[in-house]
Amino acid sequence: MKNILKFFFALLITVASVSYTNAQVSISVRIGPPALPVYEQPYVPGDGYMWVPGYWAYDGGYYWVPGMWVLPPETGFLWTPGYWGFTNSFYRWHSGYWGRNVGYYGGINYGHGYGGRGYYGGEWRGRSFRYNTAVTRVNTTVIHNTYINRTVVNNNTIINKNRASYNGNGGVAARPTRQEEVAVKETHVRPTSLQLSHQSEAKADKRQFASANDGRPAKLIEEGNANNNNHAAIEKARVTHNDNNNHNAADNRPRVATKEPTQQSATNQQILRDKAKQDAARQQQINAARADDQTKEAVQNQQRQQQARVDNQRKEAIQNQQRQQQVNADNQKRQQVQNQQRQQQVNANNQRRQQVQNQERVQQRNNPGKQVQPRAQENRRKK
Repeated sequence: MKNILKFFFALLITVASVSYTNAQVSISVRIGPPALPVYEQPYVPGDGYMWVPGYWAYDGGYYWVPGMWVLPPETGFLWTPGYWGFTNSFYRWHSGYWGRNVGYYGGINYGHGYGGRGYYGGEWRGRSFRYNTAVTRVNTTVIHNTYINRTVVNNNTIINKNRASYNGNGGVAARPTRQEEVAVKETHVRPTSLQLSHQSEAKADKRQFASANDGRPAKLIEEGNANNNNHAAIEKARVTHNDNNNHNAADNRPRVATKEPTQQSATNQQILRDKAKQDAARQQQINAARADDQTKEAVQNQQRQQQARVDNQRKEAIQNQQRQQQVNADNQKRQQVQNQQRQQQVNANNQRRQQVQNQERVQQRNNPGKQVQPRAQENRRKK
């Protein structure tokens, strides 16, 4: 009876909306989650462990699930954190999952490699996981699979000054990238049994509820084997993963991540088959996209050639017009010069004729008795 009353009480506060898509469970509530607390990541306890950041879960109220180091269910798997998204006046929880690629997690900056886009706290190289010490706390005297890459940190970090723990109005405004949208459609594996039991333990601890701690949980992280002052304990965890005094159950579970494909369960084999189908489908999409690009390139080349021909014709027409204008200008100059020369010749002839006439008049006045008119006329005829 008590459980039934508790169920109906929770139903009054929440909107029951549970759906399963790619092994994800979604819950919707009307009250937003608290801000993300600030905490320091513990040292990685051994090779192969992957950081799962803490988050606010909900069960009649928000409670903090501490961050912890866990072993992935398969070699090559990465963790995509869950996130709260605000849509249509509700805060909806999108559960995290394991997969070959990191998908969209609302752009929430959980820190320690989860800056809002992908995961840059480490990467798989073959069957070995290497840690990026630019953001991951690693005791390099014990674990040597490390590298430093600060550029990827700067390129994938979404600034979240108010430490908002949800996506949407009033929170983080990041939208999924094309790569994240593709990753969401891939085959996923739900959280491991260890992760689920870890969340159940957090829910059972009333000190983890925001109503009891005012958004400051009593336990922010699961220390596990990450004893900063005890390197021998870390080395023991790395080699054996079976320390009976360990408070983190992650070290007591077998490392499934190192199993060969022939030893995988039927479920894992089905996952691999689905993955192969998805890879084939993606390859077909890539080939189709490449063919479309080649077709577009051919069309663009043809258009560029046509444009080049049109441009050449325009240039040729302009050059012909300029040449014709130059020819016309030269002809006009030549005609002007010829006209000027002819006019100068006419003027010179007129001046000479006038001079002769003036000379004859002067002779006539000086010698009035002489007949000079015929001679002048004869001279003019000779000339």
